[in-house]
Amino acid sequence: MIRLHQVSKSYGHGTTTVHALRDVTLHIGAGEFVAIMGPSGSGKSTLLNILSALDVPTTGTVALAGRDVAALSDDEVTRFRRDRIGLIFQFFNLLPTMTAVENVLLPVLLGRRATAQDEARAVTLLERVGLGHRLQHRPGELSGGEMQRVAVARAFVTAPPILLADEPTGNLDSTSGAEVLRLLRQEADERGTTVVMVTHDAQAARVGTRLVVIRDGRVHDDRQTVGLPGHGEFGNPAVSYADGMADDRNRQDQPQGSHAHSSSGNHSSSGDSDSSGDSDSSDDHDRPASSKRPAIQLEAMG
Repeated sequence: MIRLHQVSKSYGHGTTTVHALRDVTLHIGAGEFVAIMGPSGSGKSTLLNILSALDVPTTGTVALAGRDVAALSDDEVTRFRRDRIGLIFQFFNLLPTMTAVENVLLPVLLGRRATAQDEARAVTLLERVGLGHRLQHRPGELSGGEMQRVAVARAFVTAPPILLADEPTGNLDSTSGAEVLRLLRQEADERGTTVVMVTHDAQAARVGTRLVVIRDGRVHDDRQTVGLPGHGEFGNPAVSYADGMADDRNRQDQPQGSHAHSSSGNHSSSGDSDSSGDSDSSDDHDRPASSKRPAIQLEAMG
């Protein structure tokens, strides 16, 4: 479904050149749920932009759903992204003048008029993410977490074969976050959708079937996560997700310096911002202050 071969991405020239990605080769099959983690500035967002055909590599090849992206015209790329890729942006990208239902229907409306079936699907998706009571509300009337859930429903509406998510649980409380993860896993398991999720949250990553760790623009680790300690039940990822949130709250409640850190010192914080656009929204309307996640060490994955 997704094939990257020796993909590199550089910005700038000469001594100012920044190598965001270096010779990345990844093959991701239909129905896989891949979590991408890595320190700030490692190239996670650059990789996601290339996977979504929002950016092109400096060198290397990218094939999505059997199509060589480099061979497509700009118009073809736009149509391909609209019809074949579902995107969950970190900063929502909702249209302020549209209601929640209209925002969910936007990918459909860009290609044709929405049918009654399309509208019914949009309503059902909003109900599944807990927003059945917000159908006619506009983004300005929603909290940050609610806007993110609208973005999740919008990504599902065309039933795309590829779903790309940038921190989809970043602004959600533990219950809503677990529901979003359940929906992502359900899309992969039941529809064979290929799901790729960038996250700083090791507990959220365990809901996937595979973990890819990016460091310094390279694939540092690539492993199956099924069977790892703490991996949630496939039908109920809330088990590991909610337990992890509780563990994080307990750690946060301890006096500073009261718990040991990994000797390697490599860890990722949900408040970090990397040079490739990898940052987290500060809008936490849906998350109690006590549940904000502290830094989670990547080494916790195994």
